[in-house]
Amino acid sequence: MTSAPYDILIVDPGMAQNFGHHYAYNRALRGWCAAKGARNRFLFSRHVPAELLAEFPGGQGVFAWSPYLPPSLPGEGPKEALRRTAEAFAAELRAHIEVDAATLVFAHTLDPASLYGFALWQAALPESRRPRLALNVMLGVVDNAAGREMLAPACAILGQTDRARLFGGSKATARLLSELSGRVCAMLPTPLPTGLERFRTEGTGGLLFGTAGDARMGKNLHILAPAILRYLAGGGAGRFHIHLTPTDEALIPALLPLHDLSREYPERIVLEWKYLSEAEYLTRLGGFTALIIPYRSEEYHVCRPSGLVVEATALGVPFVACAGGFAEDEIASLNNGSFFMAKADPKELARALALFEREKDARKAGALAVAPAYAAGHGLDAIMRLVLG
Repeated sequence: MTSAPYDILIVDPGMAQNFGHHYAYNRALRGWCAAKGARNRFLFSRHVPAELLAEFPGGQGVFAWSPYLPPSLPGEGPKEALRRTAEAFAAELRAHIEVDAATLVFAHTLDPASLYGFALWQAALPESRRPRLALNVMLGVVDNAAGREMLAPACAILGQTDRARLFGGSKATARLLSELSGRVCAMLPTPLPTGLERFRTEGTGGLLFGTAGDARMGKNLHILAPAILRYLAGGGAGRFHIHLTPTDEALIPALLPLHDLSREYPERIVLEWKYLSEAEYLTRLGGFTALIIPYRSEEYHVCRPSGLVVEATALGVPFVACAGGFAEDEIASLNNGSFFMAKADPKELARALALFEREKDARKAGALAVAPAYAAGHGLDAIMRLVLG
């Protein structure tokens, strides 16, 4: 990797209060640019809290538009709403960005409207001022007829220029973008924190199932309590540590059964509902024998990447997850000991936990064996080699 400076403009219109996955991306990019002596600027949504924006020197919270705001007006059809929203986003880019042909504009967490907006914005610039674009499509993609129709206008424009490159935040998204644009689009791996290997442990001396991550609707967390109760009643010997970040307070009533269960089995179940520092979170995650990811594949499908899956795999933690989603598409070929349920319901999850328990040592060993090579592919140098071409 050359140490020559770059002029890199990093645009994230979606980083707001619920920053999650892409915040880690921005923080990693900031560190990479500093280490390489690269000139860089950040542009964010105006919704970024001041204390968060302060972590990015030279960054600006300038976008009034965000892909998380409702895109449709009354009486609009999907195509009209998409075009109007994309044009509004292109107008935001014109208002806030000064670039030339030497600039690399890297943007991520794009939904179809902002992707289309970037395409319209670049195409309207004089050829002598068109920057290079590296667009990482991480969210807002579904591989069905409606999803393809939303992506098609941007892919048609971007597929005709050698000044733009599309990346998928998952293997499935990369495949879809390649098909729609007529160009090979690589997957851009999710960056991992530096020094991750120090959080990788050989195990707990017993069987510790963990659940971690943001508490959000759509993650199917309500199946945990009945599944764990069924597993314990069947003679399961494992312990459970359930740590959830309180992102969505609407979930609290659905999680009350977990609270009651932890009171009934205090030696077997720990339930936490709080924020952790990155080091605390990685220490917790690395100590699990296995991670339970109860998401249904309909919500967390192959095109929707999960940082939790990536981090657990890099730490040598296999997981119990539903088949047909991002987890299986990303990990199954590694044979890292993870178990994929046919469907995510309490009965199937209890059965999966029992089966995992019988083979826990071999499954954990398999996960630890593949972790170093997997983590190496998610380092910033490897990622930026792809971005810089």
